[in-house]
Amino acid sequence: MYILIVITASLLYFAVFSQIIPDLFGSNNIPARFIFFSACGALGFHVYLLIDLIFPVSGQNLRILHVASFISFIIAAVTTELMSRIRMLVLSPIVYSFSAITFTAAAKIFGIFVTYFVANPQVFIHIFSVSLFYSTLMIATLFFTRLVWLDHQLKKLVMNQNLPP
Repeated sequence: MYILIVITASLLYFAVFSQIIPDLFGSNNIPARFIFFSACGALGFHVYLLIDLIFPVSGQNLRILHVASFISFIIAAVTTELMSRIRMLVLSPIVYSFSAITFTAAAKIFGIFVTYFVANPQVFIHIFSVSLFYSTLMIATLFFTRLVWLDHQLKKLVMNQNLPP
């Protein structure tokens, strides 16, 4: 069952990736609705399997790959949400390929590091909040990268490089 979910989610991530790449090289007729629904489907499979991996019957399995996959899920979910509002196609291949890689690695490389947060719920709150803060920091870094790229593209259009874009 895991293999089918991993393959389906990876194919959906790859479908999103392959639809966005032509737009980066000049084609402006991308199917935005197809990209959005494919990304939502991949995120649905991602979170379904991630819940099963992190919360097994015996406790909580918080290996580094599971936490990295959780962080990549948050980043991809925010990117998918923002794609419906603003044009974020420059960052999308990076985000979705990172999500596909961490998701596949978390699902394929098995290992158990079971902890129990019933006695110490503050540890779970700490891990969850740190994951959210790290995801926010990574999204801000990606936005900064996009801003630097746009600034570079605008400076290429100006005759004098000392002028602001």
